[in-house]
Amino acid sequence: MRTSIALATYQGARFLSQQLESFLNQVRRPDEVCISDDASTDGTQDVIRAFSSTSPFPVKLVVNAERGGVNKNFENAAMNCTGDVILFSDQDDIWLPSHIERLVLPMEHNPQIMAVASDSQFVDETLAVSGGTQAQSDRFPESLRAATMRLPRNQLELVLRQNIHSGHGMAFRRSLLPLLVPFTRTFMFDEWVLVLAATAGFITYVPEPLTLHRQHRTQTMGARNKDLQLWATQSKNVSQEQERVQEEKWREMLNRVHDCRELLPDAKSAERALQEKLEFVVRRTLTRRRPLPARFLLTVRELVLGNYHRLGRGWLTFARDLYGVRQP
Repeated sequence: MRTSIALATYQGARFLSQQLESFLNQVRRPDEVCISDDASTDGTQDVIRAFSSTSPFPVKLVVNAERGGVNKNFENAAMNCTGDVILFSDQDDIWLPSHIERLVLPMEHNPQIMAVASDSQFVDETLAVSGGTQAQSDRFPESLRAATMRLPRNQLELVLRQNIHSGHGMAFRRSLLPLLVPFTRTFMFDEWVLVLAATAGFITYVPEPLTLHRQHRTQTMGARNKDLQLWATQSKNVSQEQERVQEEKWREMLNRVHDCRELLPDAKSAERALQEKLEFVVRRTLTRRRPLPARFLLTVRELVLGNYHRLGRGWLTFARDLYGVRQP
């Protein structure tokens, strides 16, 4: 299978050279690198051109006339790829040598696997280990990881429970693009791809970190391990706009599946599952703003019905809803 790296850049000159160098150090080198630059002005494009002049594989650079944002930038990079498998890449990470090999291998062995996700190790600006891994930060339990890797099973059910995506550490089949494009504005691009991949076939997970995920002040999207205090603060301060976006994103996902049902092996089941997820999200919005006695009854009801463990993150989601949100 031919592999393409879809790299999105914006003002990335500071760290980009190290990431490009890590592509050269892959056990399995890419067949091409397709870069979409979101109108950088800091020398990012010069770094890319210098790398492409000596690269042993083709490097394609497309420069956007004006900024389109993260999702549009990754969509543009993916649309310029010609490989059988597309691997998303951030501009400031470092790929470990087995990154491409480990992500592509499951799809070569099983044609029903549409996408592969993996863990990543947090590092600081100097690449020193800083904290844990992406899976630890997301509180991605081992039981769910094992279930994701056990085929065959209902993959969509798994990703409706918890995001297991990380755009810097995932790969998917280019044949999915008709289902994926245009990328959404409500989901982040990586979760959008992984959920839709699960409607089209199987997904799987590589449990070991394949990426050094650099954390620094100027990055567009960062991550960190959340302690209990931060978790409680974020839970209590969910705004009505954030709740509206959560509802809209699942409504948009449901609409995309409905509009592309001819591309899916079991569109009816996918639509039913997404409808249940949307209704669960709407009920949660209403529950969190009720007085505590009503919240208690409503959350216990959802718990007894099994919805927190089937459509959410189990006890963590239950605790969030019971805790409620701060009233404006």
